[in-house]
Amino acid sequence: MNENIKARSDDRHRAANKLFLACPFCQLERLLERNLGEGYFLSVPAGILDLEEQGFQEQLEYLLLQEGITDIYLVFEPSCSIIEDAAAHHHPNSAQVHSIRDLLAEAREPIAAGLKVLRDQMERLIARPILQAHVNSNTLRIHRVITYKHEESVLEVM
Repeated sequence: MNENIKARSDDRHRAANKLFLACPFCQLERLLERNLGEGYFLSVPAGILDLEEQGFQEQLEYLLLQEGITDIYLVFEPSCSIIEDAAAHHHPNSAQVHSIRDLLAEAREPIAAGLKVLRDQMERLIARPILQAHVNSNTLRIHRVITYKHEESVLEVM
C-alpha cells in the first residue's frame, strides 16, 4: 500500500468505505474519525487536489476499485499552516501557494476561500470519468467538510 494512503483500522476490510482527502500537516485523522467514522486517508496538502499528478490518480483509483470506497470526504481546515503561511507570504513560491493566495485575495476570509476550494474541488473530482460513473450510478457520494481543529468540530457543507 502506498505511504500516502493510511488505513486507520487493524482490519482494512472492517474499516468503513470512506476516503478522507485531507492535509496531512493538519493532523485531522482523529477528529474526522471521531465525527465521521473510520476510513482511509489520502494526503492532499492544504486540501487542494492535484488531479493531474499521476500518483494521486493511481492511489484514488486503487482505493475506489480495490477497497470499495462509497464516500469521499473533501476536507478543508481554515487553520491549515500551509494556508496561513501562504496568506502571510511566509511560504516559498509554488503553483499551489499562488493558488491559495489568489483564493484568499478573492475571498478575503479563510472560510470563504474554503467554501470556494471545496466547491471547485468537488466539481473537478466529479469530472473525472472513473468518479463520474460511480457518482451517476449512486455507488459513490462526495461530501465537503470544514473542520475546526481547535474547536474539535466538523461541519458538512451542503
